Amino acid sequence: MRSVKERSKDMMRPHGLKVGTFKFHPGADVELTYDDNIFRDDANEESDFITNVKPSFELKSDWNLHALDIYGDADIAHYFDNSDENYQDY
Repeated sequence: MRSVKERSKDMMRPHGLKVGTFKFHPGADVELTYDDNIFRDDANEESDFITNVKPSFELKSDWNLHALDIYGDADIAHYFDNSDENYQDY
């Protein structure tokens, strides 16, 4: 067995899921943040915890002559106390 330093970078790269003649690469990040002034207002400071979920995907063709890549992502935020500030960006 080879050490991590001896492995090629291609061995460490995710291969994706085979879907017909495409490869599907899903991804997701989750962040929990505390902000002590979510409105950036010196006179009326409001603090809150915010959860951000950031899913993404890439669908890449595995064709010989042409290529087709499709990519999509989102940023979905949930405020614990200030739910009016929740958003979903795609």
